[in-house]
Amino acid sequence: MPMNIRECSVVCEKLNEFKQKATPANQTSFIAQLATAIGAKKVLEVGTFVGITSLSIALALPEDGQMVTIDFNDDWLSTGRPIWTKAGVSHKIKPIVKDAAQALDDMIANGEAGTFDMIYIDADKWSYHVYYEKCVELVKKGGLILLDDSSSFAVGYLLGRIRGSKTLTAEDYMLVSANRENVKRTEGFEDFSRITSLKKTFSSPEHPAVTDLREGTFVGTTSLSIALALPEDGQMVTIDFNDDWLSTGRPIWTKAGVSHKIKPIVKDASQALDDMIANGEAGTFDMIYIDADKWSYHVYYEKCIELVKKGGLILIDDVLWLGFVFDPKMNKDGKTWEAEPVTVNTQDPLYDDRMGERITVHVHALNKKIVKDSRVMNNILPIGNGLSVATKL
Repeated sequence: MPMNIRECSVVCEKLNEFKQKATPANQTSFIAQLATAIGAKKVLEVGTFVGITSLSIALALPEDGQMVTIDFNDDWLSTGRPIWTKAGVSHKIKPIVKDAAQALDDMIANGEAGTFDMIYIDADKWSYHVYYEKCVELVKKGGLILLDDSSSFAVGYLLGRIRGSKTLTAEDYMLVSANRENVKRTEGFEDFSRITSLKKTFSSPEHPAVTDLREGTFVGTTSLSIALALPEDGQMVTIDFNDDWLSTGRPIWTKAGVSHKIKPIVKDASQALDDMIANGEAGTFDMIYIDADKWSYHVYYEKCIELVKKGGLILIDDVLWLGFVFDPKMNKDGKTWEAEPVTVNTQDPLYDDRMGERITVHVHALNKKIVKDSRVMNNILPIGNGLSVATKL
């Protein structure tokens, strides 16, 4: 019986002899999520190595999809081929044993320019700038080019060109490192622009996401950002219990020309979600973004599983919660604290500390739940305060 993407992660981890060079399992899983989310059918990989990423992507492709992968060393491929066969995806994978630059030139010469939905580059870093230029020709408009190891100084020249300058400063690299290694609370529009980038990433001209749900409107900045990324006939449904907060967002939505796409609902979020399910909206949302009261995340998550369509996304904000989820107390004696209802007295002088503690427990409990949830494939991105990206299987 063919393996699924979760089993693929286990295979990746077991390849210990290649562990230092092979793409980590959580990364291959996220790349597969990207392929699924954009509805990719034709994907190119530059740098096969032992075929772990090829396997993960091929598992995410439809039955008639194609995974083209290039490497100059056929010996490395000998490790991957039996695994591709065991996984039942070898018919989707087309390995090319050749110098990568030459193979890319051959594809362009053979009329394959603009035909790839997604391209993943993880090969010799000193040739990234060469591969990048050729891949820009090969990927279709709206398609994705993913470059691995981008915080390596060896890739600095290419990243500088992409950003419009010849070099990256030390400060640029420090920002990259901070984003990877630390959890920092970032306020302001920068976080919302990242959500927009994700929104655009998980859409394509052939598979546009047209219906979104956002729980926790606040002042409507994320709703604005997502609405701007939606097609003209798209709909952004956003829920909040406080209409006063919405009064800040509405004029901005109008000024941005997207108010016709946004449907605000002023109501208790749990009740609003129940109403949608009762009204036959289960399985109709392309993407759902949750950023509301953390102690109710587990409630919202279950209802959103019903509302999102198969292959759709559930994004959950603040899942690293200022880094407090890494507190050893969260797994004291091997057991997670129970996520009890929050009933803290707001007049208590230690209110903030106790509230933060209870929120940490709830967020941690949800993270553990999602990791074990066979209904989704999930990854956590260390952007902002931590963003969980779950694809409904």
